[in-house]
Amino acid sequence: MIICSTKRTGSSLLYYMFEKDGVGYEPYNSEHSREGYKDRPQGSLEYLKWLFKRVKCIKLQMEFVPEKDLKEILSSDYPKILLYREDVKQQYLSEKRASLTGQWHLFKGEKKECDVVYDESEYQKYKDKVDKIYHLARSQIKNYMELEYLDLMNDEKLQRVFDYFGIKIKIKRITKKINV
Repeated sequence: MIICSTKRTGSSLLYYMFEKDGVGYEPYNSEHSREGYKDRPQGSLEYLKWLFKRVKCIKLQMEFVPEKDLKEILSSDYPKILLYREDVKQQYLSEKRASLTGQWHLFKGEKKECDVVYDESEYQKYKDKVDKIYHLARSQIKNYMELEYLDLMNDEKLQRVFDYFGIKIKIKRITKKINV
């Protein structure tokens, strides 16, 4: 399965659920120089096939993948979850907060407080970028289910998605980082 997402939509929450259950989860990396990836295949689909020999689930942050590769991946037959956040304004504010505090992953009791300055012009650019990515995704994607950020907090909905894709995992809420 491929988790297709953008930043601040909950893909890391899924990562920790998969890691805890031993399913195996790997980020898609469009760069060729990353440690351990030097011998990877060049084409996007060949690279996915290579990754799936190692893990059962791949995290694809769509804003970091070249459009040509993204289209090829989205239209492939691999099963996918399109993870999105309906409230793009909260997604924008979450990204700003994470950038200011350096805290990209939240666990129980660890939230760092900071003042986030809302900038309407900056937000509109951010929203346009996110909207463009998801418009492209929805126009190209096949063999997928959509999952909204808030659905990640609903164990029953999440379990149905995993069951649909045949992923044997028990929903476990993570309260601290694992293997980090």
